[in-house]
Amino acid sequence: MAEAPDTARLDEILAHGPWVRRLARRLLDDPSLVDDVLQETWMVAMAGGPRDRSRTRGWLAGVVRNVVRRTRRTERRRRERETRVAPTTDAATTRDVVAEAELHGRVTRAVLALPEPYRETLLLRYFEELDAAAIADRIGTNASTVRNRHRRALVLLRDALDAEHDGDRAAWCRALLPLALAAPGGVGAAG
Repeated sequence: MAEAPDTARLDEILAHGPWVRRLARRLLDDPSLVDDVLQETWMVAMAGGPRDRSRTRGWLAGVVRNVVRRTRRTERRRRERETRVAPTTDAATTRDVVAEAELHGRVTRAVLALPEPYRETLLLRYFEELDAAAIADRIGTNASTVRNRHRRALVLLRDALDAEHDGDRAAWCRALLPLALAAPGGVGAAG
């Protein structure tokens, strides 16, 4: 363990404080980092100091430059990490909005093209957000019939979308995922 410098030597090092601050300001692009660099510089100085007292200023300049280099590297890595990890908050491009609107239109047309009572069941379930019991009450049937119609309507809708996408279910499923996530209740609610 290194011995702490004596008080006289420490006072001699600290006497260079204003000069060290000016040097740090000159070397740094971000003035908010100056105090951090100074603090780290004084910690290094307290841990040892120069061997030759006549070279204190040169030694301090080297310490400050090393601390500034390390600080810049740390800041650069932090910014890179934050950029890599940060979620993109960019607004959707016009092309994305148009694609989503077209998809809404295709799904709506496919639902409206379904025969009754399947069309009515899906409209009440997803547009009115009613559960099977509420739909049954509204149309005068039982909940079991509504659940069966709902399942059959989804099969018919999938078949229609498969046909529209040449049997490539993965393509329209990927396209529908943002709609399903945005629907009230998320994916489960969208079926």
